[in-house]
Amino acid sequence: MSSAVAGDAYLSGRILVVDDEESNVILLTRMLTRAGYSFVTSTTDSRQALPLFRESRPDLVVLDLMMPYLDGFAVMEQIQAELPEDAYVPILVLTADVTPEALRRALSAGARDFLTKPFDHTELLLRVKNLLETRFLYLSLQHQVNRLELMATQAQHAVRVRDESLSEITHDIGQPLAALKLTTELLRHSVTDDGPQEPERMVQDLARVESAADQIAAMISELSDLARLQIGRELVLQRQPTDLVALARGVVGDVRKTARRHRLRLETEEERLVGNWDPIRIRRVLSNLIDNAVKYSPAGSEVVVSVGVESGEDGGRARLTVRDQGIGIPEPDLPHVFERFFRAGNAAAVSAGTGVGLAGVKQIVEQHGGSISLQSAEGKGTTATVLLPLEGSLSHPRA
Repeated sequence: MSSAVAGDAYLSGRILVVDDEESNVILLTRMLTRAGYSFVTSTTDSRQALPLFRESRPDLVVLDLMMPYLDGFAVMEQIQAELPEDAYVPILVLTADVTPEALRRALSAGARDFLTKPFDHTELLLRVKNLLETRFLYLSLQHQVNRLELMATQAQHAVRVRDESLSEITHDIGQPLAALKLTTELLRHSVTDDGPQEPERMVQDLARVESAADQIAAMISELSDLARLQIGRELVLQRQPTDLVALARGVVGDVRKTARRHRLRLETEEERLVGNWDPIRIRRVLSNLIDNAVKYSPAGSEVVVSVGVESGEDGGRARLTVRDQGIGIPEPDLPHVFERFFRAGNAAAVSAGTGVGLAGVKQIVEQHGGSISLQSAEGKGTTATVLLPLEGSLSHPRA
């Protein structure tokens, strides 16, 4: 027996016996049961063959050819009409007609094997065993083919997501590059053509250069993280003291420049909230959550970002929340929103996307030792909550 069919797995096969002679049905059922087959269904009325086939979904049909009402050929025609083109459900024909014409007709009608009456007990069991093993081997191969097709589809989707993400980031990176180029040209002209520049203006121009360079560095980091996410590798965090309040204020200010049709508000009672985090990655987390809130909220609605502290014996946790009044997430989709490539059912109609953003956010947060959760009601909005360990970090409440 093939290694693809383990042990006596064929004995679990479901068998349907159809024969108009009751003595034959009793004999076949007894032989199969004593051989170890537990699921044997039978009928002496060929008109009941199709209903029983639909009900029991057999792995093998043992079928008499010469019967009243419907002969074996008619029964096979009914069964074949029930099966998809790629299905394999073997039919073992029992017949006293051993003419070549009858055998050819039976094989053409869908029979996989045949036995002549009267049949030998041992030969019957061997043929049943071989047909069931072939059936199970076919099912195993079909399952492997389905898995390979699924893997191919996922690979194609991953490539498409990668290409879309690269396209988006390539497009986005053009803006800070243009700003960087323009500012450096202005600086060069001011120095070479206009003589020494005023220190205050020079500082402003250099700040714009630094800001553009930071944006480019963040986008390059995002490309690297996207590649790591797709191959299942952990990120290499660059931890340093990071003020979450200042970071949130900066991200909210940046988004306000482009999301002018929405009202963004930052709420916090903390003057500073410093933790040992990777500032580029945490900034990306917040940017992604705010971008989603803006993208899936109607114009004129409010997006509220809040920063706070949850005390605890372990030193407490920083709490970062983003609340919107958008389309929300359907309840059945909520358990899947952090899965790679998954998008909520109502998202595609609002905006294009790749389905990797929240998966990346979750990876960043969890590698910091934190957690992220979403509370959402379809048509009412979503609140994303990020908790990050403080580990003795400094917080300074406002007076």
